[in-house]
Amino acid sequence: MKVIRNFYIGIVLILFLPLMNIFSQEEEAEKIVLTSLVTARLKNNLPVLTLDEQLIKTARDYSKELAFRGALSHRDLRGGRAAERFAWTRRTVILGEILGAGEDLTSLTPAWLNSPGHRKILLGTQWKAWGLGVTLQSKVWIAVVLFLE
Repeated sequence: MKVIRNFYIGIVLILFLPLMNIFSQEEEAEKIVLTSLVTARLKNNLPVLTLDEQLIKTARDYSKELAFRGALSHRDLRGGRAAERFAWTRRTVILGEILGAGEDLTSLTPAWLNSPGHRKILLGTQWKAWGLGVTLQSKVWIAVVLFLE
């Protein structure tokens, strides 16, 4: 009986351990992106924003949707924008959103800083909080960063 139980435990570990590694890998990826975002704001004499759990959940969920779709878009499958995806919090909000994808996480922030529209959002002085989500899909990282006024 003990052998059978250990066999089942082994099968479960073989099946689910890779999934657990993806989650920890994505959390590590979020830390890398967050560190580069914080550095960019500090280099421009801007304050570090507060991490908002609801923004993080919204960004993570949307990064997963984008990975599933295989394309970046500021409109979700229902046609909604970032503020509408965040609306379930029942707060009236003004949000900024930047999206990025690439095999190298360290290239995302420099690319955003070199794009006038993304730079304006990333270095905006109106933001008070932010959240981000990063998902790995077929060796490509999908990043969503939300900014809250």
